[in-house]
Amino acid sequence: MPDFNATVLVATHNRRHCLPRCIESILGQRLQARQIIVMDDGSTDGTVEAIAPFRDRLEYYWKPNRGKSAAINDAMERVAGDYLWIFDDDDVALPTALESHAQAFSKYPAAGFTYSSFYSGKADSAGALSIVSEQSVSDVPEAMIFVELLFGNFTRGQPATVVKTHCYREVGPFNEKLLRSQDYEMLLRLSRRFAGIPVTDFTFIKQIDTDVRMPGKSVIRAGDRGALWLAHDRMIFRELYGELAPSDYVPERASNDGLTASEDRLFRLRRMAMMARRDFWNQALEDLSAFVSSLAGAERAELTAEESRLLKLATAPRYGGAVPNLSSDEHATLRRIASGPRFASIRASLRQGVWRSAATSLRRRRLASLARLLPLTLSLLP
Repeated sequence: MPDFNATVLVATHNRRHCLPRCIESILGQRLQARQIIVMDDGSTDGTVEAIAPFRDRLEYYWKPNRGKSAAINDAMERVAGDYLWIFDDDDVALPTALESHAQAFSKYPAAGFTYSSFYSGKADSAGALSIVSEQSVSDVPEAMIFVELLFGNFTRGQPATVVKTHCYREVGPFNEKLLRSQDYEMLLRLSRRFAGIPVTDFTFIKQIDTDVRMPGKSVIRAGDRGALWLAHDRMIFRELYGELAPSDYVPERASNDGLTASEDRLFRLRRMAMMARRDFWNQALEDLSAFVSSLAGAERAELTAEESRLLKLATAPRYGGAVPNLSSDEHATLRRIASGPRFASIRASLRQGVWRSAATSLRRRRLASLARLLPLTLSLLP
């Protein structure tokens, strides 16, 4: 394996109870990082005392509390490694994590970033993480990574990715307006310009029962994460909607001279699913209407497997189990667009996404979410 000059960066805020566990896992890597940076975003809970036993093996910096993006940006100028692993302060790295990422880069040296499988875990009374589920790396063709990220962050977070440092520098700093989803927005930028490579090995345990600490003294409970992430995702995709060209949604297009009729339909449904999943239903329904209009003359809409998948995604559950949220006018528009026997297949695919949302709400005992799905279901009946 060639030399792997990596920096691990941990931004932290008031996590003295779990930060030492995180640092121990980084120091315990079979392939050692050349540099470990802990950027303390204004902790007041005794973090500096908690990491005292490790101070001779890492670089520690404290700054006033301005949020994770600002903390990472402040640390970036100190990064000396050719590869950067930004790791969360409440997660635990498995001993072969860096080695697994290094092997992927060795095999695909042109890649700009890697992303791995991981476990989800919950902390016991002693603070140790117990594995409760696993997230295997998604099988996404390299050319389609950016497009698939438009529907959701299938990498599930920053600790799953190791990035060449020059790639971070080329796409610019983290967006400090984003208090959440900053890693997602950064990955969207990276994947538009650089190739990504999956790492099938499991590289860390992600703690899923941790409260979210915001700048200042506010704390978001773990169960309320979905609404918080959706609000910040809407900030991201409001801008992307106006920024992306139709061709950006169809990287597999046959020509750079324009989209064919079938490729244009694919563009419409991909942008529709992207916006629907952030509850921008006015824009989503405009694209759905254009897709339906493109089927004019057909006796019955025959969907491809990809078209059906995208329609299901539009109404499927979002991060944290959130469900689609349409206004009464948007329900009426959806009924008008997809009504009639010609478009039974469109309604059926949308309904399948609704059933998934309903199943998630039932499992989580969210009666208000189930009630919100009722008018959507009625809109999609024959």
